[in-house]
Amino acid sequence: MLNASYPTPLLAYKEAGTMIELQGKDQIGGRAVIVLLYTPKTGPASRMFFDAETFLLARAMTKLNVPEAGGVIEQTSDVSDYRDVAGVKVAFSIRSTSPAQTVAITLSKVEINAPIDDAIFSRPLVK
Repeated sequence: MLNASYPTPLLAYKEAGTMIELQGKDQIGGRAVIVLLYTPKTGPASRMFFDAETFLLARAMTKLNVPEAGGVIEQTSDVSDYRDVAGVKVAFSIRSTSPAQTVAITLSKVEINAPIDDAIFSRPLVK
């Protein structure tokens, strides 16, 4: 998570000291993908799979050291259901799987630069 940045860590990868290597092409679900090896300055490397037609991220695979799970595990995040939100393609579905768990995130609405009331960040009153 320390290496993540919105909307993508690829925008400022050089400034962050990240190395990116083209690893060729592959297939996911019958679609051609371009595979990149993303190696941040610190933290684990990820293989990123981009749709060869749309150039949108389709999958990311990262090996994580999780002592609670017995050591290194591989987490796969499949990204899909891209929709246009104010001129930006946003994935409305993300499914992360690992030997330890599966987490599915489905967005129903995305607003860009929506006003947020500061009160939602205050601590609740203790009764």
